[in-house]
Amino acid sequence: MQGSKKPVDLETSYWKEILVELEVEKKSHLISFMIVFVFFLLNILAFIITSDYDILWILSSLLFCVFSVLFIIMPTTRRPSEREPEEAKAHIDKATILEHKKVLGLAFWNSYFINSQPMAYGIIALFLVDIPLVTYLTFISPVLTLGVAGLLLLQAIGMILFYIGIIRLKPYEGGFIEEVWSVERSVAGALRGRSVIRFRTVFFTALFISAFMASLVSAMLMPGSAFKALRGDSNIDLDHEAVPLILIFISQFLLVRETQSVASREMAETMLRKKLSLMDNKTAPKERGLEEGLEELEAKMPAYFKVTRHDLLGYMPVYMMVPDLSVIFSDEMTKR
Repeated sequence: MQGSKKPVDLETSYWKEILVELEVEKKSHLISFMIVFVFFLLNILAFIITSDYDILWILSSLLFCVFSVLFIIMPTTRRPSEREPEEAKAHIDKATILEHKKVLGLAFWNSYFINSQPMAYGIIALFLVDIPLVTYLTFISPVLTLGVAGLLLLQAIGMILFYIGIIRLKPYEGGFIEEVWSVERSVAGALRGRSVIRFRTVFFTALFISAFMASLVSAMLMPGSAFKALRGDSNIDLDHEAVPLILIFISQFLLVRETQSVASREMAETMLRKKLSLMDNKTAPKERGLEEGLEELEAKMPAYFKVTRHDLLGYMPVYMMVPDLSVIFSDEMTKR
Protein backbone atom coordinates (compact mmCIF):
# COMPACT_ATOMS: atom_id res chain seq x y z
CA MET A 1 0.00 0.00 0.00
CA GLN A 2 2.84 2.36 0.83
CA GLY A 3 4.48 1.59 -2.51
CA SER A 4 1.34 2.57 -4.45
CA LYS A 5 0.83 5.75 -2.46
CA LYS A 6 4.36 7.12 -2.96
CA PRO A 7 3.99 8.03 -6.67
CA VAL A 8 0.73 9.84 -5.90
CA ASP A 9 2.44 11.81 -3.10
CA LEU A 10 5.33 12.68 -5.43
CA GLU A 11 2.95 13.83 -8.15
CA THR A 12 0.92 15.92 -5.70
CA SER A 13 4.05 17.61 -4.36
CA TYR A 14 5.25 18.25 -7.93
CA TRP A 15 2.04 20.07 -8.89
CA LYS A 16 2.10 22.02 -5.62
CA GLU A 17 5.58 23.24 -6.51
CA ILE A 18 4.36 24.35 -9.94
CA LEU A 19 1.43 26.16 -8.29
CA VAL A 20 3.83 27.97 -5.96
CA GLU A 21 5.92 29.02 -8.97
CA LEU A 22 2.79 30.34 -10.68
CA GLU A 23 1.86 32.38 -7.63
CA VAL A 24 5.37 33.80 -7.32
CA GLU A 25 5.77 34.59 -11.01
CA LYS A 26 3.72 37.76 -11.30
CA LYS A 27 3.67 39.80 -14.48
CA SER A 28 6.05 42.74 -14.42
CA HIS A 29 4.27 46.04 -15.05
CA LEU A 30 7.46 47.37 -16.62
CA ILE A 31 7.61 44.51 -19.14
CA SER A 32 3.92 44.95 -19.97
CA PHE A 33 4.45 48.69 -20.46
CA MET A 34 7.43 48.05 -22.76
CA ILE A 35 5.43 45.55 -24.83
CA VAL A 36 2.57 48.04 -25.26
CA PHE A 37 5.11 50.76 -26.15
CA VAL A 38 6.72 48.54 -28.79
CA PHE A 39 3.24 47.70 -30.14
CA PHE A 40 2.44 51.39 -30.69
CA LEU A 41 5.94 52.13 -32.04
CA LEU A 42 5.75 49.38 -34.66
CA ASN A 43 2.33 50.60 -35.81
CA ILE A 44 3.50 54.23 -36.02
CA LEU A 45 6.49 53.14 -38.14
CA ALA A 46 4.22 51.07 -40.39
CA PHE A 47 1.80 54.01 -40.74
CA ILE A 48 4.65 56.35 -41.73
CA ILE A 49 6.23 54.13 -44.37
CA THR A 50 3.04 53.06 -46.18
CA SER A 51 -0.15 54.67 -47.43
CA ASP A 52 -2.01 51.36 -47.18
CA TYR A 53 -1.82 50.92 -43.42
CA ASP A 54 -5.53 50.19 -43.04
CA ILE A 55 -5.49 47.46 -45.71
CA LEU A 56 -2.31 45.93 -44.29
CA TRP A 57 -3.78 45.86 -40.76
CA ILE A 58 -6.79 43.86 -42.00
CA LEU A 59 -4.58 41.54 -44.08
CA SER A 60 -2.33 40.97 -41.07
CA SER A 61 -5.28 40.17 -38.80
CA LEU A 62 -6.50 37.60 -41.34
CA LEU A 63 -3.02 36.05 -41.48
CA PHE A 64 -2.98 35.97 -37.69
CA CYS A 65 -6.32 34.20 -37.77
CA VAL A 66 -4.93 31.56 -40.14
CA PHE A 67 -1.92 30.86 -37.90
CA SER A 68 -3.62 31.33 -34.51
CA VAL A 69 -3.82 27.59 -33.85
CA LEU A 70 -0.05 27.32 -34.41
CA PHE A 71 0.54 30.08 -31.86
CA ILE A 72 -1.29 27.97 -29.26
CA ILE A 73 1.30 25.20 -29.63
CA MET A 74 4.22 27.44 -30.60
CA PRO A 75 7.47 25.71 -29.57
CA THR A 76 9.38 27.80 -27.07
CA THR A 77 11.99 27.42 -24.36
CA ARG A 78 11.17 25.42 -21.25
CA ARG A 79 12.74 25.31 -17.81
CA PRO A 80 14.41 21.99 -16.83
CA SER A 81 12.58 22.03 -13.47
CA GLU A 82 9.32 21.38 -15.29
CA ARG A 83 10.19 17.80 -16.17
CA GLU A 84 7.56 15.48 -14.79
CA PRO A 85 8.58 12.88 -12.22
CA GLU A 86 9.34 9.44 -13.63
CA GLU A 87 6.47 7.93 -11.64
CA ALA A 88 3.95 10.09 -13.54
CA LYS A 89 4.83 8.78 -17.00
CA ALA A 90 2.09 6.75 -18.69
CA HIS A 91 2.32 3.57 -20.72
CA ILE A 92 0.62 4.24 -24.06
CA ASP A 93 -0.46 1.65 -26.60
CA LYS A 94 -3.39 1.16 -28.97
CA ALA A 95 -5.41 -0.93 -26.52
CA THR A 96 -4.98 1.63 -23.75
CA ILE A 97 -6.11 4.47 -26.02
CA LEU A 98 -9.21 2.56 -27.17
CA GLU A 99 -10.02 1.70 -23.57
CA HIS A 100 -10.07 5.38 -22.60
CA LYS A 101 -11.28 6.87 -25.90
CA LYS A 102 -14.28 8.72 -24.43
CA VAL A 103 -12.39 10.66 -21.78
CA LEU A 104 -9.45 11.22 -24.15
CA GLY A 105 -11.78 12.78 -26.71
CA LEU A 106 -13.36 14.96 -24.03
CA ALA A 107 -9.93 15.95 -22.68
CA PHE A 108 -8.53 16.97 -26.07
CA TRP A 109 -11.76 18.86 -26.90
CA ASN A 110 -11.44 20.75 -23.62
CA SER A 111 -7.72 21.32 -24.12
CA TYR A 112 -8.30 23.19 -27.40
CA PHE A 113 -10.82 25.59 -25.87
CA ILE A 114 -8.92 26.02 -22.59
CA ASN A 115 -5.79 27.08 -24.46
CA SER A 116 -7.77 29.24 -26.92
CA GLN A 117 -9.41 31.35 -24.21
CA PRO A 118 -6.27 33.25 -23.09
CA MET A 119 -5.85 34.45 -26.69
CA ALA A 120 -9.47 35.60 -26.89
CA TYR A 121 -9.05 39.13 -25.53
CA GLY A 122 -6.22 40.06 -27.89
CA ILE A 123 -7.86 38.54 -30.99
CA ILE A 124 -11.19 40.22 -30.19
CA ALA A 125 -9.29 43.53 -30.02
CA LEU A 126 -7.72 42.92 -33.45
CA PHE A 127 -11.04 42.27 -35.16
CA LEU A 128 -12.84 45.08 -33.36
CA VAL A 129 -10.35 47.37 -35.14
CA ASP A 130 -11.08 45.62 -38.45
CA ILE A 131 -14.77 46.61 -38.42
CA PRO A 132 -14.33 50.43 -38.62
CA LEU A 133 -11.43 49.99 -41.08
CA VAL A 134 -13.59 47.90 -43.44
CA THR A 135 -16.38 50.48 -43.11
CA TYR A 136 -13.94 53.28 -43.96
CA LEU A 137 -12.53 51.41 -46.97
CA THR A 138 -16.05 50.74 -48.27
CA PHE A 139 -17.92 54.01 -47.82
CA ILE A 140 -15.37 56.81 -47.24
CA SER A 141 -12.38 55.66 -49.27
CA PRO A 142 -14.17 53.37 -51.73
CA VAL A 143 -11.55 50.67 -52.16
CA LEU A 144 -13.73 47.65 -51.40
CA THR A 145 -16.82 46.38 -53.14
CA LEU A 146 -19.87 45.64 -51.01
CA GLY A 147 -19.41 41.90 -51.54
CA VAL A 148 -15.82 41.87 -50.24
CA ALA A 149 -16.72 44.26 -47.42
CA GLY A 150 -19.56 41.93 -46.38
CA LEU A 151 -17.17 38.96 -46.40
CA LEU A 152 -14.62 40.82 -44.26
CA LEU A 153 -17.27 41.99 -41.79
CA LEU A 154 -18.67 38.46 -41.57
CA GLN A 155 -15.16 37.17 -40.87
CA ALA A 156 -14.54 39.79 -38.17
CA ILE A 157 -17.91 39.26 -36.51
CA GLY A 158 -17.46 35.48 -36.73
CA MET A 159 -14.08 35.67 -34.97
CA ILE A 160 -15.42 38.01 -32.30
CA LEU A 161 -18.47 35.81 -31.62
CA PHE A 162 -16.32 32.67 -31.59
CA TYR A 163 -14.01 33.98 -28.88
CA ILE A 164 -16.83 35.64 -26.93
CA GLY A 165 -18.53 32.25 -27.08
CA ILE A 166 -15.44 30.60 -25.56
CA ILE A 167 -15.33 33.20 -22.77
CA ARG A 168 -19.06 33.04 -22.02
CA LEU A 169 -19.89 29.38 -22.73
CA LYS A 170 -16.60 27.95 -21.42
CA PRO A 171 -16.92 24.73 -23.51
CA TYR A 172 -14.24 23.08 -21.34
CA GLU A 173 -16.20 23.34 -18.08
CA GLY A 174 -18.54 20.75 -16.62
CA GLY A 175 -22.04 20.95 -18.05
CA PHE A 176 -21.38 22.18 -21.60
CA ILE A 177 -21.02 18.78 -23.29
CA GLU A 178 -23.85 17.35 -21.21
CA GLU A 179 -26.03 20.33 -22.18
CA VAL A 180 -25.29 19.78 -25.87
CA TRP A 181 -25.95 16.06 -25.43
CA SER A 182 -29.28 16.65 -23.70
CA VAL A 183 -30.74 19.41 -25.93
CA GLU A 184 -32.53 16.96 -28.23
CA ARG A 185 -33.96 15.00 -25.28
CA SER A 186 -34.97 18.20 -23.49
CA VAL A 187 -36.75 19.63 -26.55
CA ALA A 188 -38.59 16.34 -27.05
CA GLY A 189 -39.65 16.37 -23.40
CA ALA A 190 -40.78 19.99 -23.66
CA LEU A 191 -42.92 19.20 -26.70
CA ARG A 192 -44.52 16.36 -24.77
CA GLY A 193 -45.97 18.83 -22.30
CA ARG A 194 -43.23 20.13 -20.03
CA SER A 195 -43.22 23.76 -18.94
CA VAL A 196 -42.93 26.59 -21.45
CA ILE A 197 -40.15 28.12 -19.31
CA ARG A 198 -38.07 24.96 -19.67
CA PHE A 199 -38.71 24.94 -23.41
CA ARG A 200 -37.55 28.57 -23.70
CA THR A 201 -34.37 27.78 -21.76
CA VAL A 202 -33.57 24.82 -24.00
CA PHE A 203 -34.47 26.75 -27.15
CA PHE A 204 -32.17 29.67 -26.40
CA THR A 205 -29.40 27.31 -25.24
CA ALA A 206 -29.66 25.41 -28.54
CA LEU A 207 -29.75 28.70 -30.48
CA PHE A 208 -26.67 30.03 -28.69
CA ILE A 209 -24.77 26.78 -29.19
CA SER A 210 -25.71 26.77 -32.89
CA ALA A 211 -24.47 30.35 -33.29
CA PHE A 212 -21.26 29.40 -31.49
CA MET A 213 -20.66 26.43 -33.80
CA ALA A 214 -21.43 28.59 -36.86
CA SER A 215 -18.90 31.19 -35.70
CA LEU A 216 -16.40 28.33 -35.18
CA VAL A 217 -16.82 27.31 -38.83
CA SER A 218 -16.45 30.96 -39.89
CA ALA A 219 -13.34 31.41 -37.77
CA MET A 220 -11.67 28.28 -39.10
CA LEU A 221 -12.61 28.27 -42.81
CA MET A 222 -13.06 31.85 -44.04
CA PRO A 223 -9.77 33.75 -43.36
CA GLY A 224 -8.03 32.47 -46.50
CA SER A 225 -10.93 33.45 -48.78
CA ALA A 226 -11.26 36.85 -47.10
CA PHE A 227 -7.50 37.46 -47.50
CA LYS A 228 -7.60 36.72 -51.24
CA ALA A 229 -10.73 38.83 -51.75
CA LEU A 230 -9.23 41.85 -49.95
CA ARG A 231 -5.94 41.55 -51.82
CA GLY A 232 -7.83 41.37 -55.13
CA ASP A 233 -10.03 44.41 -54.43
CA SER A 234 -7.20 46.58 -53.14
CA ASN A 235 -4.63 45.53 -55.79
CA ILE A 236 -1.97 45.85 -53.12
CA ASP A 237 1.61 44.85 -53.96
CA LEU A 238 2.66 42.69 -50.99
CA ASP A 239 6.26 42.49 -52.25
CA HIS A 240 6.50 46.28 -52.02
CA GLU A 241 4.59 46.42 -48.71
CA ALA A 242 6.32 43.46 -47.04
CA VAL A 243 8.15 45.54 -44.39
CA PRO A 244 5.10 47.40 -42.99
CA LEU A 245 3.05 44.18 -43.15
CA ILE A 246 5.69 42.37 -41.07
CA LEU A 247 5.83 45.27 -38.58
CA ILE A 248 2.05 45.19 -38.15
CA PHE A 249 2.01 41.41 -37.84
CA ILE A 250 4.71 41.48 -35.14
CA SER A 251 2.79 44.17 -33.26
CA GLN A 252 -0.40 42.10 -33.38
CA PHE A 253 1.50 39.05 -32.20
CA LEU A 254 2.92 41.00 -29.23
CA LEU A 255 -0.55 42.27 -28.28
CA VAL A 256 -2.13 38.81 -28.36
CA ARG A 257 0.88 37.16 -26.68
CA GLU A 258 0.81 39.64 -23.79
CA THR A 259 -2.89 39.13 -23.08
CA GLN A 260 -2.42 35.38 -23.54
CA SER A 261 0.44 35.37 -21.03
CA VAL A 262 -1.55 37.12 -18.30
CA ALA A 263 -4.78 35.18 -18.83
CA SER A 264 -3.11 31.77 -19.18
CA ARG A 265 -1.30 32.14 -15.84
CA GLU A 266 -4.58 32.86 -14.09
CA MET A 267 -6.24 29.89 -15.80
CA ALA A 268 -3.34 27.61 -14.90
CA GLU A 269 -3.60 28.62 -11.23
CA THR A 270 -7.33 27.88 -11.22
CA MET A 271 -6.87 24.55 -13.01
CA LEU A 272 -4.09 23.40 -10.67
CA ARG A 273 -6.07 24.30 -7.57
CA LYS A 274 -9.01 22.24 -8.84
CA LYS A 275 -6.68 19.38 -9.79
CA LEU A 276 -5.04 19.29 -6.36
CA SER A 277 -8.43 19.49 -4.66
CA LEU A 278 -9.65 16.50 -6.66
CA MET A 279 -6.43 14.58 -5.97
CA ASP A 280 -6.87 15.20 -2.24
CA ASN A 281 -10.52 14.07 -2.28
CA LYS A 282 -10.53 10.96 -4.41
CA THR A 283 -13.68 8.87 -4.29
CA ALA A 284 -14.33 5.36 -5.57
CA PRO A 285 -15.91 5.27 -9.05
CA LYS A 286 -19.60 4.39 -9.24
CA GLU A 287 -21.61 2.70 -11.94
CA ARG A 288 -23.96 5.32 -13.36
CA GLY A 289 -26.10 6.00 -16.38
CA LEU A 290 -24.73 7.74 -19.47
CA GLU A 291 -25.86 11.23 -18.48
CA GLU A 292 -24.71 10.95 -14.86
CA GLY A 293 -21.42 9.37 -15.95
CA LEU A 294 -20.77 12.23 -18.36
CA GLU A 295 -21.49 14.78 -15.64
CA GLU A 296 -19.08 13.03 -13.28
CA LEU A 297 -16.34 12.87 -15.93
CA GLU A 298 -16.72 16.61 -16.59
CA ALA A 299 -16.64 17.33 -12.86
CA LYS A 300 -13.36 15.42 -12.61
CA MET A 301 -11.89 16.92 -15.80
CA PRO A 302 -9.41 19.30 -14.05
CA ALA A 303 -7.69 16.24 -12.58
CA TYR A 304 -7.00 14.98 -16.11
CA PHE A 305 -4.88 18.00 -17.06
CA LYS A 306 -1.32 19.12 -16.41
CA VAL A 307 0.30 22.53 -16.83
CA THR A 308 3.28 23.19 -19.08
CA ARG A 309 5.14 26.50 -19.34
CA HIS A 310 6.30 28.02 -22.63
CA ASP A 311 8.14 31.29 -23.06
CA LEU A 312 10.03 33.39 -25.60
CA LEU A 313 13.68 33.35 -24.50
CA GLY A 314 12.50 33.49 -20.89
CA TYR A 315 9.94 36.26 -21.43
CA MET A 316 6.17 36.43 -22.01
CA PRO A 317 5.45 32.95 -20.59
CA VAL A 318 2.29 31.15 -21.65
CA TYR A 319 0.87 28.28 -19.61
CA MET A 320 -0.71 25.44 -21.53
CA MET A 321 -3.21 22.95 -20.11
CA VAL A 322 -2.74 19.56 -21.79
CA PRO A 323 -4.22 16.11 -21.05
CA ASP A 324 -2.36 14.31 -18.24
CA LEU A 325 -2.26 10.78 -19.69
CA SER A 326 -0.76 9.28 -16.54
CA VAL A 327 -3.87 10.28 -14.57
CA ILE A 328 -6.35 9.39 -17.32
CA PHE A 329 -4.90 5.92 -17.85
CA SER A 330 -4.70 5.16 -14.14
CA ASP A 331 -8.27 6.21 -13.33
CA GLU A 332 -10.66 3.25 -13.43
CA MET A 333 -13.60 5.55 -14.07
CA THR A 334 -12.28 6.52 -17.52
CA LYS A 335 -12.36 2.93 -18.83
CA ARG A 336 -15.56 2.99 -20.84
